Amino acid sequence: MKFFVDLDGVLVDTVGEMFRRFGRGKTPRDLKGSYDTRTALGLTCDPWSQFGGKFWSEAPWMEGSDDWFRHLAGAGGSENIYLCSSPTHEPDSAAGKLRWIQQHLPYYARRYVLTPCKELLAGPDGMLIDDCDDVVDAFVRAGGRAILVPRPWNSLHAFDGDVVAYMIERIDSAKVQALKGA
Repeated sequence: MKFFVDLDGVLVDTVGEMFRRFGRGKTPRDLKGSYDTRTALGLTCDPWSQFGGKFWSEAPWMEGSDDWFRHLAGAGGSENIYLCSSPTHEPDSAAGKLRWIQQHLPYYARRYVLTPCKELLAGPDGMLIDDCDDVVDAFVRAGGRAILVPRPWNSLHAFDGDVVAYMIERIDSAKVQALKGA
């Protein structure tokens, strides 16, 4: 099985970083199942296209994501993992994301896909790990499997458990299903 792991909102805390910069006292929890960061932050512009490469390269890890990612690398084999991220309309976002990978996950510095069309990677042996309901749904419709990471901005926004334990359980379950050929 090939695992395609999103960066923003999954491994990298870009949403939290955006709220720290624009938040005006708000946090990502204020999204409550909505991806509409512009409205939540009271902005008139697309906040994702306001940042240059430095924003993307310096954003911190999502809390606990390094733990479940290490588990994935052990369970799924690091040779079966590809980082998969959608660049914004701001061209330097792609370069910043690549710098983040080089700094934090150097093994994957040549194991990434930058595309807004992640469903093109779907197939019976493909598993997407993402935080966006629409992206996950499109990937599954295209014939792949997916794990939606619980985040305040998606349909799992009410989840209040241990995200690391949740992800490890989903990863292990996916591995078992793959071994069974399901």
